[in-house]
Amino acid sequence: QSANFKPGAAKGWALYPTRAYFADITIANRVIGVSTSQELEDAITLLTDVGGGEIRLAAGTYTITTAQAIPSSIRFLGDNSSTTTIVFTGSANFTMTGTNVYTTGTVSINQGSTSLTGSGTTFTSAMVGRQIFLSNRWYVISAFGSTTALTLATAFADANLSGSTYRISSVIKDVEFEELTIVGASGTKVIDAIDVRDINFTDVIISTSGASGLGLEIDNFMSVDSDRFTVSGIPATTSHGISATNGSFLNLRQTATVSNGGSGLSNPAAAPRRA
Repeated sequence: QSANFKPGAAKGWALYPTRAYFADITIANRVIGVSTSQELEDAITLLTDVGGGEIRLAAGTYTITTAQAIPSSIRFLGDNSSTTTIVFTGSANFTMTGTNVYTTGTVSINQGSTSLTGSGTTFTSAMVGRQIFLSNRWYVISAFGSTTALTLATAFADANLSGSTYRISSVIKDVEFEELTIVGASGTKVIDAIDVRDINFTDVIISTSGASGLGLEIDNFMSVDSDRFTVSGIPATTSHGISATNGSFLNLRQTATVSNGGSGLSNPAAAPRRA
């Protein structure tokens, strides 16, 4: 066993005749086991640096005092939603925020085409690989033509656009939360997501608190899925359970928003498409 191995804690490694323990392993992707709040924060930082992976949280309560920026390609897996709890204090929460945002000028594109034309734009080759938000969907940019011309990786699916606003971003994508209870601090958004796609909640409970506490806020999104998902609040407040603005494919299966003083689901008309 390693010098830092502690039975029952997610530290180090140990080999026994019939079993083995590893707190941090890489088999196809990186998997980190954590058992304390500090280990959880350190694991998020590490997976941000290495491009993602999985964090496995042992049963217990993790008290987080600072906001945690979540990168792409990360999975949070608890022991069980009734035994693994993340508690935020102060202004702490989970944030998922796309970067390299560009919105200057307008764009035009026809349905079925991959050729996008800009007006008043200054596109650059650095935008290749980023994504562009058109008619509430994200499209990957595959090629740079000029300061007013980009090529999409897939054909534009909606009605023709002419002189339309748009948004380019390095989106946060492929984030999963599973078998967790997440408790928000007073007056905060428990999970605040902007410019995201392919986000999943399975067997997750979000609990809000405070007059302005909000469970999940998602803006400029595509493909947010949930299954066995509960967002609960305080009836005497004005807080919403879920707020969804500017997006598509919001798939809420077996999802309950209960005891929220505001709306259970706010702005549902902003997410009209369902897979």
